[in-house]
Amino acid sequence: MKRYALCGTHSTGKTTLLQDLSNILIKDKGIKPIFNTSNARKLFEMGIKINDKGDDFVQYVVQSSHVSRFAEVNWFADRCVIDGFAYMEAAWRKKVVSDQCWDVVYKMMCVFIPLYTKIFYVPIEFELEDDGIRKVDTNYQRLIDNHIQTVIKHSPSNNIVTIQGSREERVEKILSYLE
Repeated sequence: MKRYALCGTHSTGKTTLLQDLSNILIKDKGIKPIFNTSNARKLFEMGIKINDKGDDFVQYVVQSSHVSRFAEVNWFADRCVIDGFAYMEAAWRKKVVSDQCWDVVYKMMCVFIPLYTKIFYVPIEFELEDDGIRKVDTNYQRLIDNHIQTVIKHSPSNNIVTIQGSREERVEKILSYLE
């Protein structure tokens, strides 16, 4: 079973990267691309607060969307449980999320990280773009990135790799891990 995911704060190019990989994944590797980014967008379009304003319900929905795919095989997602935890952590620090929610989302992350075949961390390399949904605040973007880096640093799992460079360089590096 192959389970791959990208992780990183918003506006680092994860969804674009997965779009760049999609044809190769489907045709050559038999791996289904999964665009989890749409989950937060759907919540936002429903009038539900997301990012650091998302309450317990939002955090459970987002984290559950990441783990619900584990019953399937051979997929590559543009988000993972580390992302879900990092955004929840920001909301928890603002007292928007309960301690119980923090505990559940944290435990889900710890259980599922080792189940990924590989997680590709995408650090901040490009300017933050306003897509009308994501929070346009470089301090917030760095805060989420710091939460992600902390998880990676303390993760006992050896399945997390940093992907940097141009779009083409990122695609090449990821493909080298899929062969």
